[in-house]
Amino acid sequence: METEKEKINTDAQSIAEDVNTSVSRKIPAKSGRSFAERMGEAGYLTGRRYDAIKNAFLSYETAGKKPKSVSTRISRSGEIFYKGRKVLAKLCVVGGYLRLFMALDAKAYNADKYHHKDCSGMARYAKTPFMLKISSDRQEKYALELIDDLLKLNGFQRNENYKEKDQAKIFKKPARKKASGETAATYVSVFGTSEAPHADSAGSIDVKLPVNAVVVDKYGERIGKIRKGVWKDADGAEKGTFVKEEKDVFLYSDKKRAAYVDKNYNILSPSNGYIATIRRPSYFIIPIIILLLVFVTLFSVFFSAYFLKRSESVDYAPVLFIASEDGTTWEKSESLPVFLNDTFGDSKIAPGMSGSYRFVFRNENSDKLTYSLGFSEVNEYGISILYRIKRDGAYITEGREYVGVNDLGIDGLTIEAGSETLFELEWLWKDNDEKDTVAGENSAVYTLNITLSARVVV
Repeated sequence: METEKEKINTDAQSIAEDVNTSVSRKIPAKSGRSFAERMGEAGYLTGRRYDAIKNAFLSYETAGKKPKSVSTRISRSGEIFYKGRKVLAKLCVVGGYLRLFMALDAKAYNADKYHHKDCSGMARYAKTPFMLKISSDRQEKYALELIDDLLKLNGFQRNENYKEKDQAKIFKKPARKKASGETAATYVSVFGTSEAPHADSAGSIDVKLPVNAVVVDKYGERIGKIRKGVWKDADGAEKGTFVKEEKDVFLYSDKKRAAYVDKNYNILSPSNGYIATIRRPSYFIIPIIILLLVFVTLFSVFFSAYFLKRSESVDYAPVLFIASEDGTTWEKSESLPVFLNDTFGDSKIAPGMSGSYRFVFRNENSDKLTYSLGFSEVNEYGISILYRIKRDGAYITEGREYVGVNDLGIDGLTIEAGSETLFELEWLWKDNDEKDTVAGENSAVYTLNITLSARVVV
């Protein structure tokens, strides 16, 4: 099995960058795809995340009478951000996801929160050892926080007059070569900019006809669905029908061609303006069975404490402290990263996947407490997500077996005054091809609720 260190080294080979490489150096004919080519194939969401990252760097400037902004250079392997000659960060694309290498001390940041990698042991990344894979909205948010830290450490301050721009429009993918070997003259814009060709000229792209899918806007919010090739909005009103014509897919409305679909499943107007994105079911091959991805919500947390008479004349509510292992309290969390994983971040999980979430419960009262943990779920499509629990490293679920939510609750637990206990909730998505497929086609949302109830032991 490939170790984490070997994985980092393998990834590094594909995104290696030598800052001192001569401009006149020739690229071998058999070299891999360039950063621009990778970006051109990465898709709309990666393009929007690239916009956010680059705009974040460019929105800062040095103090003084003649402020200077961060300078950038796009090389074959990535984009580099500088302050003078000092390298601040490198941005690369691996497997369709952005990877940001920053000149920050990786050991100074909580790995349980940021899920970053320390590449300081590799000479190539000695100056930018902090590696963050940007594969979700949460990781994008963390990237912006870290960029703020990085730039402030290097004497930059935010330029309040900076206006964000569409940075990703510079990356365009060339059309496929003709059979004769001549390259077609047209280009297809991955991000739907005004420089792309008219829909009628997009014939060199072979696009699959969307039959059943979800339609989202540029922010990833669902705005409709496609059933049997017909696009209906959130209110059920029909917006048009998708038709396959040779290699192209067009949207027809009132018998007129109203839009077309690019290779990244963006719906674009005839003049190449962005309309929406088709989110097709993604597939995982797990020993012969193909399973659909299902979007999963993070935890909704319900937290309660019951009152109990401490004496015949005095009542008080126990003071409870519950937090994720990184110290983030439940009271300050809208949702908990229970399903956070290296593959998809915090936005989704897939059948066959498993993971765990650790949290601390502390009794800050002068009395012993008895408490219970309760669990419930919102699971419209009946997908089989099972759980088991450890308390201070020992399983407290019977037989160490994974069980359903209805069998997960635990009563009669106690905790001494001034002490704390560590829980680890392990989860497993058990395969069920029929249910998982239906859930995937409908972009299922799964919610788990946790209730902790405590009272003073008299």
